[in-house]
Amino acid sequence: FEFEEGKPVTEADVAKRQLQQIEDAARAMEKEIEDQLTEAQYNARCRDVIHDAAVLGSGIIKGPVVRGKMDKVYLKDASGNFALSLKESFTPSVEVVRPWDFFPDMSASHIEECEFVFERRYMSKQQLQDLPKKRGFDAAQVRRVLQLTGSQTQHTSVYQDDVRILAGLSDTINDTRYETWEYHGPISYEVLVTLGAIEQPESDDPEEFLHKEVMATIFYCGGIVLGARMHLMSYENYMPYRVFNWEPDDSCIFGYGIPRMVRDEQAILNSVWRMMLDNGAITSGPQIGRNKKHVKPANGKWELTPFKQWDIIGAATDIRQVFTSVEFNSHLEELGAIYQQARVLFDEVSGVPMLQQGEQGQSTQTLGGMSMLMNAANTVRRRQVKAWDDNITQPLISDFYHYNMMNSEKNEIKGDYQVDARGTGALLVKETQAQAIANFLSIVGSNPVFQPVLQLKA
Repeated sequence: FEFEEGKPVTEADVAKRQLQQIEDAARAMEKEIEDQLTEAQYNARCRDVIHDAAVLGSGIIKGPVVRGKMDKVYLKDASGNFALSLKESFTPSVEVVRPWDFFPDMSASHIEECEFVFERRYMSKQQLQDLPKKRGFDAAQVRRVLQLTGSQTQHTSVYQDDVRILAGLSDTINDTRYETWEYHGPISYEVLVTLGAIEQPESDDPEEFLHKEVMATIFYCGGIVLGARMHLMSYENYMPYRVFNWEPDDSCIFGYGIPRMVRDEQAILNSVWRMMLDNGAITSGPQIGRNKKHVKPANGKWELTPFKQWDIIGAATDIRQVFTSVEFNSHLEELGAIYQQARVLFDEVSGVPMLQQGEQGQSTQTLGGMSMLMNAANTVRRRQVKAWDDNITQPLISDFYHYNMMNSEKNEIKGDYQVDARGTGALLVKETQAQAIANFLSIVGSNPVFQPVLQLKA
């Protein structure tokens, strides 16, 4: 934006200039956060969260968390040859927390209402040994933990054991990893000063100050405290966790997944399928009766095999007098109708129709008809996308914005911004644009006036 030389500058010109500067800074902040999320493999992490939500009911993502990484750079040395140089850098990232390792305040119905959260993570012996160097934990405390065995720090009954046993695998009873915990919640300043997380404050009333509580993180393993940290964000009741529920529960922080929602319909499908298999097995051939007084197998075995020879004994003269067959009725057609009805109920209850799984079914193959069907199939998905925007995108991107405002050295990206999550809008706009473009081409494609502009090729 440039002003014309010799022209008076008006308030409108100043306002336009300020607006342009704000927009440029906002785009720069957006690009900075996008780069950070790309480096953190945010899309892959989100797919894991959605998978947990669909299967288990709830998916948890944690961020921003600061992670150190070693950048590999090749630089020319004095002789002109390229040599590998390692440079450590710190960047905000995100983590996926599995639901069975996430223990929030269960009196809350939303993550923002939680007073505390416990998170479990497993570490190898080598990872524990690296904690003093990588995270600044007390080396003496880490050595105390290493004097224990991994099994001494673990709880014996966990969800993973049950899943592995159901899958036919051995449980984790021989797991040698150490079970470490993170506590996020209110901690008094006195504890933080003792653990070295903050320095002794200078205050008129230090006793009163030390007994005040602040949101912080405590790391411990086997009952031994490894260290403490202040939260990255200093605003009130901050939690680095975001929870997405496939189907929310108003009374609980966790939700319902697809298996829980369709358990009745799945039970119907399982029962009907077993009935179909049993009925098909019974009616696959006749039931054969025999009179052992008048016939015996030539080889001494009574099993029916092709071209088997039988010896007629006693008064019987015709083998058909000692064998008889009975046919049972087949009910596969009636059972198949029940099975199809259960599938329809499955789609309706789960909100995941077969149309979204690639099966067209009895729908019209016209463009408009398919567009209408996809819009109808996406009704439930739009609500879930909006829930994702409200519970994941908006708060997580806001936290990344606050992190960059407090820690970034790029002052040109900073400003007073608000996060506007548009996942639902993007879903609707793409469908509307695709339909509008197709309709436009079908109308003006054959018009000789628009053909030179469109440059359509046969």
